[in-house]
Amino acid sequence: MGNLFKKEEIEEILSNYNLGQFKKFLSIKKDDIVSYCQIIETTKRKIFMKVSRCFDAGVSQSIRVADILQKQNFPTYRIFSTKSKKLYYNYKNQKIVFYEFIPNLKEKWKNLNLKEIKNFGKTLANFHKLTKSLRIKPIRHGTYENIKSLIHRYFLKRKRFSIKIQNILVYMEKEIKKINCPKNQYFTGYYSEFNPGHVLFENNKVKFVIDWEIGKANAFFDYGSSMTACFKPDGKKFYPNKLKEFILAYDKERPLSNWEKAHLFEAFKFGILKYGIWGFVDLKTGKLLEKEQNIDSDELNKLIFLMNLDQDSFYKMIGIKLF
Repeated sequence: MGNLFKKEEIEEILSNYNLGQFKKFLSIKKDDIVSYCQIIETTKRKIFMKVSRCFDAGVSQSIRVADILQKQNFPTYRIFSTKSKKLYYNYKNQKIVFYEFIPNLKEKWKNLNLKEIKNFGKTLANFHKLTKSLRIKPIRHGTYENIKSLIHRYFLKRKRFSIKIQNILVYMEKEIKKINCPKNQYFTGYYSEFNPGHVLFENNKVKFVIDWEIGKANAFFDYGSSMTACFKPDGKKFYPNKLKEFILAYDKERPLSNWEKAHLFEAFKFGILKYGIWGFVDLKTGKLLEKEQNIDSDELNKLIFLMNLDQDSFYKMIGIKLF
């Protein structure tokens, strides 16, 4: 796998920044249907280059919001502006963004400890508070309607899989329709993928939040998505004490409404259904997986756990109902 740009092209791109002269290409971190990401070294610093292959209004908006929050001391990365004060550079119809280099960054989920999960919940609530008043347009990625539509698409194709997977898809199709969040609930910035693969901790606190694709939606679906962080990464064990700490920490930072408190189980369910259906997708192509053995087993484990759980058992397990 080679570099996306030649040395001369990178030198031309960097001439539009105050980031020093190009020294060398370092490791390629990502090369898929969504983006190409590589570490670059200049005479001043190491920087992280991201080339978006689908640079739409949502991506542009996410860069803008991340830049605003970084300047408000929210724990995210710095985005380097061009000499003309733009957050990205257009080179041969490719949109390029340079971010600060974050060492030891891994996108695999880690098993969060109790202190980390508390700060994780607090950080998400703070994100929701900070973005509520910002000018943000809704996006489709990862929203309730998007996930509901995706589940239905795969439900229609379920017979290509074994009876076990068919039963899971039937369950998902049925349960996603039961989830509903009133429009009068907390409407704010929607991170969509605030998970242990997109945060870096230092001393049990969130140091960096990465990989933004921000829109606006009900916070209900966002913290529901993040509740999946309370599983062991392989989905084989759920930690009720961690979920309790996550909820309490979130509520302390951004108090939940009575409706939200009464529907924590639905939020939890949405998160598992959301990541569950993404486990059926080939992340490199964005297409439905053809082979059953390639479906994400970690997410299937979480779905099977959910299929054996009812609302009363959920509240009893985490020790929270209406506070």
